Amino acid sequence: MGIKIEEITPVRGVHIKEATSGDLINIPRKFWQTLLYRHNVIVIDPVSLNKEQYIHLCCKFGCPWKESLYDLHQEDIGHDGIIKWSDQGELGKRSLPWHVDNSWHPRWRHPIRVLYAISIPDSQSGVLHHLDLTTLYGRLPDSEKKWLSGFKVLIQNFKNQQIRHWYPLVQRNPVTGKKGLNITAMDLDVNIFGLKKEPDYVSGNTFLLEVCSDQGEKLPLEYLAEYIQKSMELRHCHFFRPWSPGMIQVISNLDGVHTRTRISDGLGERLHWRKTMAHDFQAQQDFNGTYTEKINEAEDVR
Repeated sequence: MGIKIEEITPVRGVHIKEATSGDLINIPRKFWQTLLYRHNVIVIDPVSLNKEQYIHLCCKFGCPWKESLYDLHQEDIGHDGIIKWSDQGELGKRSLPWHVDNSWHPRWRHPIRVLYAISIPDSQSGVLHHLDLTTLYGRLPDSEKKWLSGFKVLIQNFKNQQIRHWYPLVQRNPVTGKKGLNITAMDLDVNIFGLKKEPDYVSGNTFLLEVCSDQGEKLPLEYLAEYIQKSMELRHCHFFRPWSPGMIQVISNLDGVHTRTRISDGLGERLHWRKTMAHDFQAQQDFNGTYTEKINEAEDVR
């Protein structure tokens, strides 16, 4: 095995270089999961994978969502079980604000996402940026941490805005135990990277609606925007890698946020394969036989 594994920063991100499809498949599942939860984001240099290999690799990180879970997002996974994530779909070419995937669902929040680039007409646009939210929290005064622990956030399903749930503002990563703020897409227009609205911004895509305490104290969303700005200013907490065909990015979604810059117009379709995976601590309670079968499948070849 001739692959190279390098930290992108000491806080967030790991880069896999010079890997073949066989290398990726042969790495044991436990190693992949340890790498993901330690670094939160894995970036793999371009590699050629067929659909079977891609799905096999995805199963190294968690358990594939059932079709019924994709139905909640009104997404068609097709006969091969892969979402074709295109800039000609619902979200188009516009930028996406700092967010966490599927942040509203009580049972299936913050899943693992595995993105595989198929067609990238312009590598300098549509770039995913990743940001750690735990480092700044760890540096806050104890008095501010105690104050923040009294707040909760109201998060909605942006595709069915009648579905809303309250969650603690301060969240704990169930794997690592690290704490940070529960921040996702907000309806804000501030001069901060990843939060500046574009002319074609769709307010219905908002997840996070308000922050308040049981005593009725409201926390302005601008406080969360400032938290993001300060996190970006910290060394090692923010990174990005421009896409190229064949590149893979794996996102844990547990203690950080990501944003996408706007995609250039007029250069042809931009396309990724995308699989959504339940974390093991979610899947082992609900997937039963399917879960066990998928783990075994991922361990067939070491």
